[in-house]
Amino acid sequence: MDTGTSSTIVLRNFVAKGRAKGYAGKSTTWSTLGGKFKTKHKALIDFTFPELNNQKAVTWICQVDEKHAEEESCYDMIISMDLMTSIGIYVDTSTKEVKWEGHAIPLKQCGDLQSKEMVQHIYHISQQPTIITEAEECQSCILDSDYSSVDINERINELKHLNLEDKKLLKEMLNRHT
Repeated sequence: MDTGTSSTIVLRNFVAKGRAKGYAGKSTTWSTLGGKFKTKHKALIDFTFPELNNQKAVTWICQVDEKHAEEESCYDMIISMDLMTSIGIYVDTSTKEVKWEGHAIPLKQCGDLQSKEMVQHIYHISQQPTIITEAEECQSCILDSDYSSVDINERINELKHLNLEDKKLLKEMLNRHT
């Protein structure tokens, strides 16, 4: 994230085939600490911020950097003020956090995302197994259900495989947790 950049830029390697063709137009010249370069195309891309909200996708038109290769660049994408102001992401310099929709993460140090461990960690966050997601949804459904009309004593009495002593113990346990 770069609060000093006016337009979001993505490396060509991260643009799906055919996505940059429809947005060709006049070129933009960029002046950076590393020198000047031009972008000639824009691309519509979809992405997430897995550390902030893994479920919400963002679709944005970005400038395409066709000059720099992934291996020689310090970035895959530069998220600039155009995108940040549009979706409400902000960099809080007093707390050294990036904040979005009630979520916050610490600012990264320069070079952190070049660490293999850090990149793997972020990747695993974004690739949460569907079984975990399904289990969490199931748990929420169970916890959010309204059980007020259920007569626990009646239900326990219907359990034919339990003897009277076990039914009494079960009722006591359930009463302690309600």
